[in-house]
Amino acid sequence: RLLTINLKEAQNGSVTIVNASGHIVTGRNIHNPISQISLANLQSGFYIISIQTTGHRISQKIMLK
Repeated sequence: RLLTINLKEAQNGSVTIVNASGHIVTGRNIHNPISQISLANLQSGFYIISIQTTGHRISQKIMLK
């Protein structure tokens, strides 16, 4: 399982993945407009992915089966 992130015009940002209990399970800085993060080590369940760039932040809830 791979998560592809497209920052469009931004070059730098950070990604944080939080599980349903509110614990950060992974996080990293990204330095390219398009990056991929492996989700292979995550168990099935709900997660919130937060992406932050300069002046912008977006969060999305996902479910892994």
